[in-house]
Amino acid sequence: MPPEVYGAAPAVTLIGFLYAAVGHGGATGYIAVLTLFGFPLIEIAPAALLMNIAVSAVAFVRFRAAGRHRWALSLPFLLTSIPAAFLGGYLRPETRLLALVSAIALAVAAILLILRPNGSRSGFTLSPPLTMSLPTGGIIGYVSGMIGIGGGVFLTPLIVLAGWGAVAEAAATSALFILVNSLAGTAARLIGGTFETSVLMLLILPALAGGWIGAKWGSSRLSPVAMRRLLAAVLLIAVAKLAWQVTGS
Repeated sequence: MPPEVYGAAPAVTLIGFLYAAVGHGGATGYIAVLTLFGFPLIEIAPAALLMNIAVSAVAFVRFRAAGRHRWALSLPFLLTSIPAAFLGGYLRPETRLLALVSAIALAVAAILLILRPNGSRSGFTLSPPLTMSLPTGGIIGYVSGMIGIGGGVFLTPLIVLAGWGAVAEAAATSALFILVNSLAGTAARLIGGTFETSVLMLLILPALAGGWIGAKWGSSRLSPVAMRRLLAAVLLIAVAKLAWQVTGS
């Protein structure tokens, strides 16, 4: 690994661990960390997408193996999110206002997760009606494609706070959601000619290592309360990244 990326590798491994533990890929965390290390955004964004794909794939495999995944919960969101994520990634309009609104929404979700009563139940059978899940998947997919993330930071708290699934089930659904949307966003950037390769893509390996350990830990050992608190912390990292995007600093 070239010297310029050595310093970022431990931070990327930690981000992969934290995000995969709640079923996320970590794109917002990678972008925030690599920006602090001084790498240019044009190189960071595609590398973060590839790390997101790798870690979310590992997270989905681990959570599904642990029996946390329900296709009835996932499929309606996926049906509309995939084309919407592709469209958002291809068009790439001005996103500063959208980033501000997203940051506020995620901050509110994080606060609600922290304040939510500690009691939790598992084995949810109530899934959202199609009239809610289909448009919601499309909106989150489009927004995520524009911003350059997988969308799990929006979907996971929505599922948990709406009572559509236990936090581990939300993690499993979001891992798959992030994986397919990140693939769609990457395809859109490749077609649109905005996908730049760089040495940062070597960081996929440390991200994957952290993600494997984090997903194994989150899918089998984290209590619902601890997982909800960790999810809130992940959301706050996303808020910080989006705030940076708004200020342009």
